[in-house]
Amino acid sequence: MELGDLIVDDVKKLSKEILSLPREVSIVTHRNADVDAVSSSIGLKRLLSRIGIESNIVVPDTISKSARAISQEEEIQFSQDEVREFSIVLDTSSTEHVSPIQLPKRGIVIDHHSSQGDLSRKYKTFLFDRDSLSMVILDLWKEFGMKPDRETVLILLSGILS
Repeated sequence: MELGDLIVDDVKKLSKEILSLPREVSIVTHRNADVDAVSSSIGLKRLLSRIGIESNIVVPDTISKSARAISQEEEIQFSQDEVREFSIVLDTSSTEHVSPIQLPKRGIVIDHHSSQGDLSRKYKTFLFDRDSLSMVILDLWKEFGMKPDRETVLILLSGILS
C-alpha cells in the first residue's frame, strides 16, 4: 500500500499495520480533544504498550473539560518537542485540527469521521463507520486477542458513550 491509501472498516488490516510500526510512536489527536479522542488515545497507548511499542500522547493545545477527568492518570504532552518520527493521528484527518503540531513525514490516520482532510493524502488512512473511535480501539484489542484491564475498559466506554 502506498501513502495516501484509504482503508475502510478493516480492523484486521489496521492490526497488521500496527504490527509493522516503529518501536516508538506518537499518538496525536485534535485540538480541544473531547472524551472520545482522549479515551481512544489512552486505549491505543495501552494496547501498543502490551505489544511492545512505546508511545506518547500529544495534543496540540488543550483537552475539553469533560475529558480531563479520564486523562488524570495519563501523561499527555502539549509540546511539539514531544512528537516522534512516526505519528498515529486519531479522530481527525486534517492538519488544521492538529495545528500547531508539525507532523512527521511518516504516520497513519485512524478516524471515524466521513469527511477526509488533507492528511488522507499524506498518510495511509483507516476510516471506520462507527459512532466513536473508542469502539474501533476496543475492536482492535479484540483483534489482537487481548483483554484490556478494567480501567481501560471504563475509559473506552466513556468514549463510546460520549
